[in-house]
Amino acid sequence: MAAVKRRVRLVGWLAALLIACGGDTSPPPQTTFGPEARGEVLSGVPDAPDPDRRYVIYLHNLWLENQGPGVPHPKFGEYEFDQILQALAEPGLTVIGEVRPRGSDPHAATRRVADQVATLQKAGVPAGHITVVGFSKGGAIALLASALIADDEVNF
Repeated sequence: MAAVKRRVRLVGWLAALLIACGGDTSPPPQTTFGPEARGEVLSGVPDAPDPDRRYVIYLHNLWLENQGPGVPHPKFGEYEFDQILQALAEPGLTVIGEVRPRGSDPHAATRRVADQVATLQKAGVPAGHITVVGFSKGGAIALLASALIADDEVNF
């Protein structure tokens, strides 16, 4: 039952993300998504970003930052970071997700996200093809990044 609830939550996140990335609820173009498109999970911005792909930068919570992968939270259980990244990539998105070092400064993390977005844009990725999302501390970093980036076309 817990696995079903977890999958339902992930599907809800994914639906919200697709709406944010696509700007509407119509099916995305086959060249970007679709059954033959393969999503991928990366730990950083690729060396040669494809301007036709859609990118998601995912920022995790404080528990994972402080405890590292595989350590279950006493109340909520394991933070399934890899599974979250894979679920976000399923419809053909390129997901960038990395575990921040313990005690990371939120402002330094914000600058890193802004630099990642700038790198994607310099490679020709349209701002509307970039989405930054986060959970808990990651959500706070995403919020700070939205103010720092100040581009209404980037999705948050």
